[in-house]
Amino acid sequence: MEGNGVRMRALLAKIGVPMDEKPRGKAMELTVLVRVFDGYAVVFAITQFDERFTDRLIYLVDHEDAHSLDPKTGPLALIIPGDKAPARWVRRVTSIEVR
Repeated sequence: MEGNGVRMRALLAKIGVPMDEKPRGKAMELTVLVRVFDGYAVVFAITQFDERFTDRLIYLVDHEDAHSLDPKTGPLALIIPGDKAPARWVRRVTSIEVR
């Protein structure tokens, strides 16, 4: 699924997660927990959203090919183009927590 959305790095920066600072110390302990409707959850290290550590981009999407996501997928989905297995791609996202 390719969609239209926001890069998670930009979203995290917008809510105050220190994404522009050089990560070290306590910042390296931050994780992002993404939960979905059925209890499934995926955890990311904060560095997985930082271009200084990876070229992989992670997106939170609400549209695919200019159409809202269908009820089985949306209203929000997390996609990671380039992942070899789609286990971290989650649909029907209900919450995103920074810990």
